[in-house]
This record gives sequence, C-alpha cells and structure tokens, in this order.
Amino acid sequence: MIDQTELISRLTAGSPETRALMAEHIDTFGEVIPHVFLGEVSRFLEELDDQTRAGNREAESLLMSVLSILETGFRDGNEDVQNMIGVSFLENVMERAIASPAFRLRLGPLLRKDLQVMLGAYGYDIPDEHK
Repeated sequence: MIDQTELISRLTAGSPETRALMAEHIDTFGEVIPHVFLGEVSRFLEELDDQTRAGNREAESLLMSVLSILETGFRDGNEDVQNMIGVSFLENVMERAIASPAFRLRLGPLLRKDLQVMLGAYGYDIPDEHK
C-alpha cells in the first residue's frame, strides 16, 4: 500500500516543477505537511489545465502524469492517502471540475467516480462523460 510519504515522493519525483513546489512548501513550513502540499499541487494542476487549454502540450503531459500518480495513489493507497486525495485534492478542484468537462475527463475512473459522489452530495448533477 502507498502511504502519504510514498505518494509525495512519487509526486515530486515526476518533474522539476513538482520538486520546486515541494522546496517552496518546505521553505514556508519547515517540514512536509501532506494535506497542505496536496492542496498546493491542486492549484498547480489548475494552472496546468489553463495552460493545456491554451494549447501547451508540455503542460498537458505534466498534468496527465500527475493525475495518473494521484489515480494510482487513490487506488493503491492506504486509508490516509485516499482521505488526503479526496479532501486535499478533489475538494480543492471541485469548482474547476464543475466548470471544465475537459478537466473532469482527464481524471482517472476512480477519482472521477469519487468526484461524482462529492458533487452529488453538494447537489450538483453533472453526468460522467465516460459512461
């Protein structure tokens, strides 16, 4: 099972950009605070989504890579990892997911399913375009 430390390691090993996010996080907090870091990753992914929609293929590649790591973490992670991804990622990107079908479609099937449940709990009825 993937724990929080392993998930963060996978996220930061993936690119210089995510390593820079981690360095800034540690500079700010003096340590890794997993939920806070994943919130920062969420905002970074929203920026990548904006760049992707503007046609930046490198941004799209990085976006898909990080989303894949999160999907794997959600599938293979322990309860703490699943909770962290649900609370500190999915809840942070809910507005983006509501406004952007393309963003929702980039999520893996498990993340998309959990997002649909969250959106339903908040009264949103957005179809899962992959069904």
